[in-house]
Amino acid sequence: MRLLFIIDPHASLVAKKDSTIALMRAAARRDDRVYSAEMGDLSIADGNVLVLAEQLEILAEDSKEGAWMRVLEQGLHPSDFFDAVLMRKEPPVDEDFLMCTRLLAIVNQHTPVVNHPQALQAQNEKLSILNFPDLIAPTWVGASVAAADAFRQQHNKVVLKPLNAMGGQGIYISEATDLNFRSIFDLLSANGKQLIMAQAYLPAARVGDFRVFALNGRGLPWMLARIPRDDDHRGNMAAGGNAEARPLDAAAQKIVDVVAPVIAKRGIGFAGLDVIGGRLIEINITCPTGLCEVQEQTGEDIATTVLTEITQSAQATD
Repeated sequence: MRLLFIIDPHASLVAKKDSTIALMRAAARRDDRVYSAEMGDLSIADGNVLVLAEQLEILAEDSKEGAWMRVLEQGLHPSDFFDAVLMRKEPPVDEDFLMCTRLLAIVNQHTPVVNHPQALQAQNEKLSILNFPDLIAPTWVGASVAAADAFRQQHNKVVLKPLNAMGGQGIYISEATDLNFRSIFDLLSANGKQLIMAQAYLPAARVGDFRVFALNGRGLPWMLARIPRDDDHRGNMAAGGNAEARPLDAAAQKIVDVVAPVIAKRGIGFAGLDVIGGRLIEINITCPTGLCEVQEQTGEDIATTVLTEITQSAQATD
């Protein structure tokens, strides 16, 4: 197969933690031909989407210089040159991201794109949890500081977050007596011009924020506990959280059994569900990560499982 990965710049990816590289290495083990492009490398002429893509040699291990790949050649290809496209661009989900998904929606008419570009447009990683009210912690979304403060007073301690960031960026904890609350709210909401989210703080966050993998309507048998450092409230690995692979437990299984079939029907073949204290916190659909840590700690090649299933299922529905 010829697989095109839409990614961030090569230099920004780190082999030991980026699931995109794990998926590329899985493709190389299958003898697939791996290509990469950034969002700006897509263009359209006379109704045809073109991709300025680089064919890559994927190294099984990092080179002495730290490289995980070599560029073999670069060429301009019609999008139907590829057998499948994997959209793996990390947030923010901004106007450039959305414009790219609109081009990919055209591509998807003849070449399957994972996750489905229209699903990426329609579903926000934070707001998607609102479709599952029985599974989530008490949650508020809005741009009114007075309403947010009332929610904070009701729950005494809340987590505030923007709706389009990732990796723990812009996440704050505020208690009922916090005099910084309005400053934090103004910062995150652009002085009340942008929606933000507040969730009741879950004390279980101290023991781990669990990444659960949803694949084609079911959960994978392993999840990743992301445990905050002693000097930080965030478990995100990008924020320095410690990652531990663990078998999927009953609480996580209950959530993924409900969520995975629903999002799969909406075009999300691969997602990362974030669970704290048995409550669904986020549904990561743009560029789910965590595969590298699970593979390293368990010895199981789940990247190949993910890649094989999402490409096969995408082609079956093409």
